[in-house]
Amino acid sequence: MMKTVVFRVDAGLHIGMGHLMRCSALAMELKRKNVDVHFITKTHTGADLVEVEKHFEVTHLPHAVTSSTKITNVYESWLGTTVSEDLELTNKYLALLKKVNLVIVDHYALNASYEHGLKANNVMAIDDLYHRIHNVKFLLNRNLGTTPFDYRESIVEEFFLGPKFSLLRPEFGILHDQIKLTNEVPIKKILIFFGLGDIHNNCLGLAQSLTESELQNYQFTFIINNMHPDYPELLKFQEKYQSIKIISKAVDMAKLMIEHDFFIGAGGTTSWERAALGIPSAIICLAENQKEICNALSREEWSIYLGEGKLLATRWQMLFKGELQNYEKIKRMRSISYTQVDGRGTERVAERILERI
Repeated sequence: MMKTVVFRVDAGLHIGMGHLMRCSALAMELKRKNVDVHFITKTHTGADLVEVEKHFEVTHLPHAVTSSTKITNVYESWLGTTVSEDLELTNKYLALLKKVNLVIVDHYALNASYEHGLKANNVMAIDDLYHRIHNVKFLLNRNLGTTPFDYRESIVEEFFLGPKFSLLRPEFGILHDQIKLTNEVPIKKILIFFGLGDIHNNCLGLAQSLTESELQNYQFTFIINNMHPDYPELLKFQEKYQSIKIISKAVDMAKLMIEHDFFIGAGGTTSWERAALGIPSAIICLAENQKEICNALSREEWSIYLGEGKLLATRWQMLFKGELQNYEKIKRMRSISYTQVDGRGTERVAERILERI
């Protein structure tokens, strides 16, 4: 009998696309294993749901967050409504599906009370944080150094902890096996991506800080949403300099990554994609939930940690004139991360949960 799995996840300018991307990767793997997969989400401003809607039935809940909605550091504000109302609306949809074998929740605003109230046989949480309380059958946290002790106040039957459970699309595992790491560090092409919203305007800040020497020695590819207010200004850089290229949407991120030698961006979902491909990186903390991730990636020598928020031109110059010249450190970063993320985490998780539900 076909099993039914439902994802409750959101994306948008205030959240980013990382949660939806990793859920989509797991959903595709489950679909390949003959699982009936559904998504429950909201059409928050900036949410790109086109690919998900191509492959799955998607239910859109009301009360989406728009540009006029007041968003705070309290994660509940990310919902656009109360947790109890979200639960009520979600359960109404689950009731229509009759038997739901598993609900997978990936949302910082939804925790133990919500999980306990879901009308499903089993619940799974995907988490990045260390202080949240859960009540689930499965809990996945791919971050470095995470242990069950971090969830000592939670009710969890089975954990998926650490980078080997990173939810990546199949191409990352395939490319991981094809890559041959060498001792050479030819940093010529640099990929820059600060997430869907680039909330601190770091793309433009970095472009403005580049010297003539850097523009001659490197090729820069910036990924920035064409709806971002800085997009027109960045296009001027592309028109003026042959070494700068602007992309509004990365159709094939894995291919784009392996075409570059170095990555500059946020400490989010792309950290694990880069690791699987052995791409060294410099990262910025763009949100509270990324602090622990960035510190761990730096501590374990996976990435160069540049700091929080918007960076000054002096910090960019320190990167180009300092850290990028430390070839031994860059070789270590590439090797350490590559050996710990093989791109097969999605397969591991899908196989295990299907055995248990």
